[in-house]
Amino acid sequence: MATQDHHHAHEAAEKAGKTFAELNRDHFNTLSSRIDKPGPDNWKPLHDKILDQLRLRSSWLGLPPTPPSSGTFKVLDYACGNGICSKALAPYSTHLIGLDVSDGMVSSFGKTAEALKTEFPHLKAVEASVGNLLGDDVAEKYSAEEWNDFDVVIVGMAVHHFEHQEKAVRQLASRLKKGGVLVVIDSVNRGTAGGGAEEGHRHDHSHSHSHSHSHSHSHGHHDHGHGHSHGGEDHHHGHEHGHHEAKETATGFEPSDEALKTIPGKHNYTREDALELFTQAGAGVDFDLVELGKGPEILRGDGKTMVMDVFIAKGRKE
Repeated sequence: MATQDHHHAHEAAEKAGKTFAELNRDHFNTLSSRIDKPGPDNWKPLHDKILDQLRLRSSWLGLPPTPPSSGTFKVLDYACGNGICSKALAPYSTHLIGLDVSDGMVSSFGKTAEALKTEFPHLKAVEASVGNLLGDDVAEKYSAEEWNDFDVVIVGMAVHHFEHQEKAVRQLASRLKKGGVLVVIDSVNRGTAGGGAEEGHRHDHSHSHSHSHSHSHSHGHHDHGHGHSHGGEDHHHGHEHGHHEAKETATGFEPSDEALKTIPGKHNYTREDALELFTQAGAGVDFDLVELGKGPEILRGDGKTMVMDVFIAKGRKE
């Protein structure tokens, strides 16, 4: 994102008298009422693609057998939105814990949770709450055991909404147990050479399994609905990456003026950018990144269409 865009976002926050976390909260509360609804801004095709890709790469992500044969497997779905990432990892997990700054998104997650409990009876816990793990004033309650030692911490389409991205990723990685896996899903900067050790790094291997079960995730709306600014750290969680009213450029997608208000910094990433984020967070062991290829064409609210390039990156905590 260009420097002037950063200024645009900070000026918008200052003018509104709100933090980026508050701007994202308001933004996603609004989007939560229309996630995956028929008509313009229906991001379900992209959400389904992300869900399929996560499940297809379960071994690559280091997930256990489905269902887990013994013990516990704890997942923190940060900036959880209405639960796309939790839904994808439900077959492999025993505990799915979501956190989001938007109460509207948390409410949507609750509906997803009820469906997951029925579909995957092995789940011992699947729940979400309103909260923020980023910034300098993290609530004391998050120091409890239940908020630490996760097997996986996953952040879907949200990092670009963090005000201090490196610090935010470090704080999230600190919630992992030793050897735990950090997973980040976000937008590709087309300047990347892509690739990685896994086959198909630049192509969509989803084969579109079209999980018809209500993929209530919101990774679409490049309105950057994914995160919602967790606290001063702007968390834009995995929700609606759509509404980006974005235009295609040589390096990715440029968000609309409205979306820019919730994006204080970089919003497209090269492989090198992602590796740097993981490494400085102490989660760069076995780092890899796969590009999913251009996603399905989405009809935007303004009547135009757009396509997003998305990647999945993973690394283990040292």
